[in-house]
Formats: sequence, structure tokens, C-alpha cells
Amino acid sequence: MDKNPCDVLGLPVTATIPASPAEQEECAMFVVWVDIQVKPEHVDAFIRASEDNHRNTIREPGNRRFDVLRLNDQPTHFRLYEVYVDEAAFKAHQQSAHYFRWRDTVEPFMAVKRSAEKLTSVFPEPWA
Repeated sequence: MDKNPCDVLGLPVTATIPASPAEQEECAMFVVWVDIQVKPEHVDAFIRASEDNHRNTIREPGNRRFDVLRLNDQPTHFRLYEVYVDEAAFKAHQQSAHYFRWRDTVEPFMAVKRSAEKLTSVFPEPWA
């Protein structure tokens, strides 16, 4: 199977470094930024459920990063920072058993409906 020439975090890259803006755009990562506010009484359970989701997501072949972040001045406010090789990898994540388990577990913990923004990486270059 051919390797994705933009995937430098796996096995060695088999192609040259993208030079043109079009090639660089083709190698951009698909990023998801999720904003979550948890009811105070469910913070510990949310963290446990998110740890399971994190540990399984980072094993997905298309995932490059999955951070669970907590705001320093708002201990019930969390962010997920997710990086995938492309949108298809993100969509595959959304069909995984661990994602469904996380989603169904944490839904009643939410103080407000979670929101997500989809982004495209600019820097750092995934091929650097």
C-alpha cells in the first residue's frame, strides 16, 4: 500500500517535501476544536470517559493528536484538540465504538450542548 507523502509521523516518507502552495494545501491536517462545559458534579466522570476516548483515538491510523484540555480559570470547561490526516479520518473516528461510548456517556454531563469548529492546519507544516 502506498504511503501518504504528507504523513511524516508514521513510517519514513516516500515522497519529496511539498514545494508548491497547492501541494502544501493537499498535505494540510484536518483539525477539530471542541468546546465543552460540564456540570460541576460530573467533572470527574467526564474526565474518566474522555481518557478512554483519548487512549483509543490516538491508536486510530488517521489520528495525529487528541488532547483533552481544561481551562485553568474554569475547571468545568474543557476543550478537545483533535488532528487527523484528513476529514475522512475524522469521519471514521466518529463511527468508532469508543467515540459512540464517549458520546453516549458524557451527553448527560453537559451543562450546555458542546460545539465544534473544523479547521485546516497552516503551521506547523506536517512535512517539516
